[in-house]
Amino acid sequence: VFFLGFATFFLVTADRYQGDDLKTHYLEFMYCVFGFIYLAFLPSFLVSLRQSAYGAHWSILFLFIIWSNDVGAYFAGSKYGKRRLYPHISPKKSWEGAYGGAAASLIITILFKLTVFKALSWTGMVVIPLVLSVSGPVGDLAESFLKRAFDKKDSSQLIPGHGGFLDRFDSVVFSLPVMVALTRIFGAV
Repeated sequence: VFFLGFATFFLVTADRYQGDDLKTHYLEFMYCVFGFIYLAFLPSFLVSLRQSAYGAHWSILFLFIIWSNDVGAYFAGSKYGKRRLYPHISPKKSWEGAYGGAAASLIITILFKLTVFKALSWTGMVVIPLVLSVSGPVGDLAESFLKRAFDKKDSSQLIPGHGGFLDRFDSVVFSLPVMVALTRIFGAV
């Protein structure tokens, strides 16, 4: 409904623009579409995750995996990082950090299964953190790409020294649809 509203507004108002102004108007429409997808549509998957069977367990596990991946990647990358993952977009990320993040996610998932979420399958316990260890950094790199494209160091000044507010949730936002799909595949019984 919101998307239809955006599209209708920009189509109706397009008659006012010509040439480069029309191009600018179209780019404004694309910014709105991207903003809607990034800030409204993707986060809405958290509701689906929470409303699934074992929703509270899945939601907590999801956040633990994403955040442990970020922390593990940071510490492993800081200590061992030599080979850069994607220096043009995010100069500090390294392959060693990515491996450290995946290992931290796997450890957290194993601990969570053994202590809290015994219904999680053994296969799911291994596959879910490894898949999210890919989707999370992709979300992080996508947000870094956005900042580089607009020549911004931080997405906001809300959390100084942390790249901005979006940096705390970029991995979460991009990984939510992936996690919902994974819960359907490895749903606990």
